[in-house]
Amino acid sequence: MTVDDIILAEKIFAPDVASLKRKTVRQTSTPVVADIIEIPRELIAAHEEVELCIDTFFINHFPSLATISKNIKYRTCGFVQAWIVAEYCAELFSYMQKLESKSNSYKLMNMDQF
Repeated sequence: MTVDDIILAEKIFAPDVASLKRKTVRQTSTPVVADIIEIPRELIAAHEEVELCIDTFFINHFPSLATISKNIKYRTCGFVQAWIVAEYCAELFSYMQKLESKSNSYKLMNMDQF
């Protein structure tokens, strides 16, 4: 019997991985702390006019609408019920209402032709 035989036997008859997994202790994660702050009025005033970029993408042949505002980098994604203009307008208007409630106005919208 050689040293290589012993090393090979240890590799073959190593401890069972499943039993090792049951014996390891899971580290507790640090809890998530909600740190909500009020946005300063100066920052809101600086980003009052929004430049919006809009694009369509498909997930498993279903159309979705993605938007991102250039100056505040706010992203949204919404499922569009059908591949028609009325559905796109409804999804876009719901996004615009969310931003308008935060006292923003639209300066420019960039999108592909439909």
